Parts: sequence; C-alpha cells; structure tokens
Amino acid sequence: MGRQYFFLILWITVLVPGAFFSCSASAEAAIKDSDFDQLTDESEAGAYKTDPNVFDTDGDGIGDGEEIVSGTNPLDPRSSRIIDLTREDSGILGNQEQWPWYFARATGVLAFVLLTIVSVYGLVISSRAFQKIISGATAYELHRTFSWVALGAVLLHVSSFFFDDFLKISFLEAFVPGVLKRDYLSALGYDMGLAVALGIAGLYFMLILILTSEFRSKLSPKTWRMTHYVSFIAYLAFVAHGVMAGTDSRETWMQILYTASLSIVTTLVLTRILSRTMIPKIRAAWKASVALADQSGGTPPQA
Repeated sequence: MGRQYFFLILWITVLVPGAFFSCSASAEAAIKDSDFDQLTDESEAGAYKTDPNVFDTDGDGIGDGEEIVSGTNPLDPRSSRIIDLTREDSGILGNQEQWPWYFARATGVLAFVLLTIVSVYGLVISSRAFQKIISGATAYELHRTFSWVALGAVLLHVSSFFFDDFLKISFLEAFVPGVLKRDYLSALGYDMGLAVALGIAGLYFMLILILTSEFRSKLSPKTWRMTHYVSFIAYLAFVAHGVMAGTDSRETWMQILYTASLSIVTTLVLTRILSRTMIPKIRAAWKASVALADQSGGTPPQA
C-alpha cells in the first residue's frame, strides 16, 4: 500500500508541474508580441498577414497595431494616417486614383437597390393580393424594365474593378467563380474570394432569369416557372455578396438598407405563399358553408 502511495505522489509531482508549464507556454505563445506593435504574433501571422517581427510591415511610419485600430491597411504604404494628414486637398471629387473604387461602391449600392425593386415587382406579379392596387401588365413591364437596368448596373459595378489599383481584378477573376484569391479580408472580415464568387453566381442566375423571360413564348409554362424559382437564390446570392464584400457593409445606413430589403422581400414572399395556398382554401371553405346554409335555409356565415 505504501508503495502505491509513493508512485501516486511521484506521478502527481511530475505531471502537475508539466501540465502547468505546458499551459503557461501556450498562454505565452498566444499573447506573444515580438515586435511590440500591439498585435500578437499569432494574429499577425494568421488574421492580418503582417510580419510578426517587424513593427511597421509596410514601412509607412505607423505601427501595424495602430493601423488596424485606425482602419488603415498595414500592408499598403499608401494607406496611412500620416499620408492622409499630409496629402494635399484633392477637392470634392477626391483622388483620381480612387475614382474606380468610388464608382464601384456607388454602382454596387445602386445595383442592390434596383435588384430589390426587381424582386418586389416579381413577387407582386406572382401574388394575387395586389391585383386591385396595380395591374399585372403594369407590374410586368416595370419588372422587365428594372431587370435590364439592374443588369446594366451590375455590369458597371464589375467593370469598374478592372481599373481599381487595389483589387487588380482580371477578366477570369471577374466572371469565373472561385478564381479570385486574395490574402486580405473584406470590411467585415469575410473571405474576398467567396464573397466575389457569390456575386458572380448571382450575375449568372440573373442572366438566366432575364433571358428565359424574354424567350418565355418558346418555353413551356412549367419550364419557365421552375426556372424562375432561381430568382430566390439569385436574390440571396446578391445579398450575401453585398454584406460580405461591400466596403460600406459596416456602415449603419447600409445595414439599414440590407434590413429593409430583406424585410420587404420576406413579407412579399409570405404574402405570395398565403395568397396562393391558404387564402383560396379559406374562400372555398366559406363559399361551401354559404352554399350549405342556403340549402338548409339557415343563416350564411359572415365574410
């Protein structure tokens, strides 16, 4: 018995300090900051792709940690608070080198608004609840017109990145999902390759929807209807692309725009489902009860 206690005490004496020192080493590695730039070595190597052993990776005079906090890019010497403060006033139109970036942001927001309008009119057409407010023919023409305008805005949005010095996108990267690869993340911390791939997928879904609508007379009603269900996937792809890739996604006004769009479209989807399923059944049940009451000579139920 004494021998067993001896081995137990020996085991505890060896294991506990070993575990303690192992945990201490792991904790030290997690908070280690070799270059004293207020970023841990682990976060620099993993999340930010900066040099853990260099205080100022891009050499612009501002430490990596301070650049992360201030919202500038620690990998781009042109993105610096010092440069921003010392740069001459470029006027109301800003720096010409950033015009493609501003144009891309503007056309991206415009395209999202137009795509929301397209989705709204499409759901109005397919729902029977709005026939007394707007005729089907009017809703269809507005839906068709806004679809082409939205496609133009999307193509302008994509084309603007060919002239952007930061993203430096190629033709294949712009139109083939999964080709674009970048080391940096988006404004909200998402992978740029995945975000762009969702936008490209949404563009192709949009082209399918527009072309099948233009040649609807050559398709069977069932084929056209099944194809048009892609519109739900296209809308969600564009929303995901905007949230994940958009520079303005962290801005309150843009988040309000996303929320409003999703709320309106979701409400109309539910209205469409109810107008085509439950409401006809309720009306049929009410008419049947009225007919039954007439036959029995009773009082018909109130509508």
